[in-house]
Amino acid sequence: MESIGTLASGIAHDFNNILGVIIGNADILMNAAEHSDKTRRRIGEQAS
Repeated sequence: MESIGTLASGIAHDFNNILGVIIGNADILMNAAEHSDKTRRRIGEQAS
């Protein structure tokens, strides 16, 4: 059971790292330039 918990923890940590990069890039994109309302909604959909 301990090894399964360790494995699950590692997978969750890796997944969180990937999500952090995606959300960070969406924030940078959102703040980088002027966007139309439609584009802002689409970026926001990806970030949430």
